[in-house]
Amino acid sequence: MKKIIFAVLTIIALAFNASANDRSKISNVILNSFYSDFNNAENVEWQSDSRFTKATFELNGEKVSAFYLYDGTFLGLTKSIALNELPQNAIREFTKNYSFPLYNIKECIAVTNENGEVNYYISFNEKLTQKIIILKITPNGGVYKF
Repeated sequence: MKKIIFAVLTIIALAFNASANDRSKISNVILNSFYSDFNNAENVEWQSDSRFTKATFELNGEKVSAFYLYDGTFLGLTKSIALNELPQNAIREFTKNYSFPLYNIKECIAVTNENGEVNYYISFNEKLTQKIIILKITPNGGVYKF
């Protein structure tokens, strides 16, 4: 079940459009969990929807987002990365099968789950059809359609 929630989290992280930044609407359970996990977070902005809460903030000079269930359970941390930060064999596989200018990269993110495991996701669109494609890339460079 947690894997399904985390998969949904990943998709939503690529295109999250929830409510405005209002800390007063965030439960104390989530706030306590967040500040326990990220006590040196700066410039925190909050968003919520019916499934979970997202905190976007600066951590050690990088902009990241943390996701929590309403019971305060930490789901994962996301951050945007450059394509060249992916495992090298994944870059080769990606560029071989999805070359520019036929495909346009929208976003590349690293997702760290509650166990510290990192996976990467690339979202891009096919230029002719505008179809959005999301690929999951494992730490060892495996590339899978998501």
